[in-house]
Amino acid sequence: MFVTAIALVLPLMSQSGLKDLPVGPQPTGFLSFCFSPDSKRILYSKIDDAVNFDPSKRNIWIANPDGSKPELVASGVGLAEWFNGGRSILYIKSLPSGPELCRFDLDQKTEKPFGIKLAIRSANYSGVAKRLVFTADLGNGTAQCFTSDAEGKDIRQITFGPGKAFSPLWSPDGKRIVFFRELGDSKDQIYVINSDGTSSRHVSEPSKHNFYPDFGPNGTISHTIMEDEKVKQVIIATISGKRIRQFPYRTSRLRWSPDGKKAIFVVGEFPTTALYVSDADGSNLVRIGTSH
Repeated sequence: MFVTAIALVLPLMSQSGLKDLPVGPQPTGFLSFCFSPDSKRILYSKIDDAVNFDPSKRNIWIANPDGSKPELVASGVGLAEWFNGGRSILYIKSLPSGPELCRFDLDQKTEKPFGIKLAIRSANYSGVAKRLVFTADLGNGTAQCFTSDAEGKDIRQITFGPGKAFSPLWSPDGKRIVFFRELGDSKDQIYVINSDGTSSRHVSEPSKHNFYPDFGPNGTISHTIMEDEKVKQVIIATISGKRIRQFPYRTSRLRWSPDGKKAIFVVGEFPTTALYVSDADGSNLVRIGTSH
């Protein structure tokens, strides 16, 4: 079935010049996905009851980048990221008291909450900086980015201002963080800041709706840009925001492997989506998660 799934990937060219990839047939929503620190594995969270959004049907999987050897590692949780050099993972667990950031040791199969007393929406870890960066909902329509050490201590707020700062990710060298700020005007913008919160720089097109950034190959930045209500694409730009090229497939979110050689991305509209891995230029496509 795995080989058949690869063979059936037949991209179609859309009117926007982007290629469309198959989704479905069953409603499946991919909540998060990323490569391991050594670029040799992928981690993804999917919800198999995406219509009813049943939290118990959220499953976290680890697999090889070609989709082989998938392993179910946790259920009932979502928004997973790698931690501790790939020996553990991070995820958000919904509790009656609110969202809880936890780490899960892959060898010991044990879970430990960080105990951070903030409503965390997403988190990312830098093995170089040895720090977490996360978004916390502060109420009153605001959310900001914070960093902490690897134990969830030494918490420092690094973004300020109106709206909500979402999806912070570390640069490969652990010196910078990229995020997008939602201002409620359908013109979300991408920013890069130093790891201590200084030197905030706006690096996206003000007239566009920009979200889900990442640090790309060769010192670039990528992010999703919405040209209109139907056309979503990922552009690759310089660190200052100058557009270089676009990723060839229509997608709402993309993450790069740390070595810059591969991309993992989602296509379709929730609740019916599909997950793919490709080389950095979009070649050598593999559809992920079709056998479970």
